Formats: sequence, C-alpha cells, structure tokens
Amino acid sequence: MGISRLILFVLFVAIAIPPALAEDYVFCFPPNFRANQRSTSDLRRVTPAEVQHTVHLGSSVANTVHVRIPSVGFDTSLTLQAGVAAVLQLPGEAIVAEQGSSKHAIFVTTQSPVAITALSSRFQSTEAFSVHSTGQLGTSYVVASFTKLAADLTGLFSIIGTTDGTQLRITGPAQSRAFDSSLAAGFMISLGKGEVWTYRAPFTTDSNCDPTGTIINATAPVAVITGHNCAYVPEKTEACNPLYEQLRPIPSLGASVFVPPLEGRSFSIVRVIAASEGANLTVNGETGEKLASQLFVDLDRKLEPVWIEANQAMQVMLLSPGFNNGDSVGDPCMIAVPSVSDYARVQVVMAITDAEWNNYLTVILPPGHSDDVVIDGTLLADSSVRKHSSSEFRWASVMVTPGMHTISSDEPVGVFVHGFGYSSNAFDAYGVGGSTVLKR
Repeated sequence: MGISRLILFVLFVAIAIPPALAEDYVFCFPPNFRANQRSTSDLRRVTPAEVQHTVHLGSSVANTVHVRIPSVGFDTSLTLQAGVAAVLQLPGEAIVAEQGSSKHAIFVTTQSPVAITALSSRFQSTEAFSVHSTGQLGTSYVVASFTKLAADLTGLFSIIGTTDGTQLRITGPAQSRAFDSSLAAGFMISLGKGEVWTYRAPFTTDSNCDPTGTIINATAPVAVITGHNCAYVPEKTEACNPLYEQLRPIPSLGASVFVPPLEGRSFSIVRVIAASEGANLTVNGETGEKLASQLFVDLDRKLEPVWIEANQAMQVMLLSPGFNNGDSVGDPCMIAVPSVSDYARVQVVMAITDAEWNNYLTVILPPGHSDDVVIDGTLLADSSVRKHSSSEFRWASVMVTPGMHTISSDEPVGVFVHGFGYSSNAFDAYGVGGSTVLKR
C-alpha cells in the first residue's frame, strides 16, 4: 500500500465509523489462586499478597467512564483521553465472586465504546480477560475450562444476571465426562440483576473435575466468565496460573477458526469445544475428530498453526503451557480465538499497562486479504506476515507497548493479545481474546 492510499484509508476509517452510543458492561472477578491465603514467601515481597483487581481502559475518542460495585459501595467516574490508556484500581478480595451466590457484579457505563481488560493479579498468579458490552451478551453459552490440579484448584465459571428473575438451566457434560452428578443431570437457578453465581467443580479422585462442555441456557441475557483458579497446562507441567475469559454466546460463535502459534511459546494447546453433540471437525483441510458425547478435544500444537472447520458452531481456546514446558517464560493463560465470522475492520484492544511484561498483538488475515492492516497508524510490514502451508490464511504476531492499540483494515481481520512477564513477573502470563469493535 502506497503512502497516498494509506492516508486515504485512514480518512475513510475515520469517516466510516458510525456515531457511538452509550455502552454498558457488566462482569465479575472469579477466584484467583488461593486468594484468601498468604504464604511466608509472599509476605517477604513488596508485592501485596492479597489479590489485586484492576481494569485497563482505552477509547478512540474522549470518553467518560462510570464504574460501580454496589456490593461494596464502590462508585467512581473517570475521563479518558482519546488513545490514552487508563488504569483503575478496584477493591481486591472483597469483590471476589466466590463459589455460590454473591452480589459482586461490576457495572461500567461509558459515553461510547471502550476497550476494557480486567486483570486479576497476585504474586505469580495473574490472568486477564476482555470485557464485552451488554449488547454482545446472550442467553446460551458453552463453558471452557481445564482439568483439576488440587482439591481446591478445579475448573469454574461465573454467571452474572442482567435482569431480575432470570431463570438458568445448567447442564453438565455427558456422563462419560461428568464431574458432578447433579450438574450432569441439569438443574435450574434464578438470578437477579447484578447477582453472580459461581460454580467450581467439586474435587473427586475419579474424574478430571473439568466443567468444559457445560451448557448454560437463560431466559434473559447473562454474562459468563469462565476458566480455572489455577491450572497446570498441560496437566503435569508446572507451574499453575488462573485461566479466565469472558465467553461469547453460542449464536455468535462460528464454524471456521484459524489458530496461529502463540508467540513466545514453542508449543500450545488448542481446545475445541462444540456447542452440541455430533460435531465433525476438519483440521488443516483433513478430516479430524468426531465429537460425540464429550463435546471437546485438545490439539497439541508445536510451532505450526491450525485451521479448524466444523459442521456447527464451536468455541476455540488457545492455551499457553506452564513455565517448565521448556521455554522458561511465563505461565498458563487462555485465549478465546475469534472465528472468521467475528473478524472486524476497525477494532481496539488493550495490552496491560503494568511494567515488566512482553506484550504481543496477533493479527489474522483471512484468505484473499489485501495486506492493508494498520496498527496505531503504521502499516503492518510485509516481513511480519507469515503464511500457512495448509490454507490461504496468514498471520502476524508483533510485540507492542503497554496500553491501547487500534487495528484497522478495509477488510475484516481477527486479533488477540497476550503477554509473558519477566523479572519480578517472570512466572506470570495473560491472554485476551476479545476486542472492542468500532466497525464490523
């Protein structure tokens, strides 16, 4: 793309983005690793032993943000400058959505769309997720999690109500994967607006205590934060880290997903979760798994990417392995990889603004894309773009600075962000699989 075309394209993007309307967001913080405990080693560090909660915010225009946590009387507003990241410290352990019911929903209202990354951090135990607006919420979800580590470290998910009197039916994985007989049989709960219900798989010695594949159906839109309070990935690879992502509802999931390698890792795990039984997968154009009753499969990947297609909607999670996998950097994290149908032309993401992190932005170019991706006003270099040998997909993973980043293209692309800590954060990682879309 020449300079003149780049200038015209940037002008086109600025004109084409529709006028923004007020946005609402609601989320919660699930439990972190033994967040209500201190250890002797923690107390010797400057880093607080208690869990720390922050939201990292960015907006393409000047914006006013109002944040409320009614359960603890937290109520504040802040002004965002266009293109400048801001960090808001929230209460810590007082707002953890522990197992069962709580009122610890976090409400955010803005004048126009913002990128919000929610970060839960404790010594050597950090993870983040992108917060979706209430307009993106739905009434049906399929849970993504991971296998148990210890009696108090098992898979979990939190559901946040947006409407009083919301009825939920929650059905566990098929009997062959059942981790709890009551959940496997299905049961109903009721949620009010701002009420949170957190399920953590009960520990048993004869199951993996993994709620992956659980189906959530609601009578009104709900938000779902899913993951684990500290998992080994793979199962026996130290060390553990929380896994969090905010789920997208089943109707917004797609049937075609391209998963690039995870920058900074020699291998990763791709967890493919079907929305219902009987999914047929093709992997890199070849017939792959048939998911009967278990609903999910793990694909161990080295440095090569993977293109997955299915005969139904699927949730695809990219998981980073632990520090001792051989790379000796970071720890596990979980990233919800966007499906092709979820790609967008103009979108905003947040890399966390804390120090001592290597942050990476990955951009996915679908077949036929014209190589015109602009990141923060700079054209993505051809030398950064890599090709997939088994399809026409391409991708680029570039290191980015902390804060807000705007990705623009005249054709839709997929994006996600992740980071690995170093120095005092050497055993930490985070992954963010969502973006704030300004132009689809």
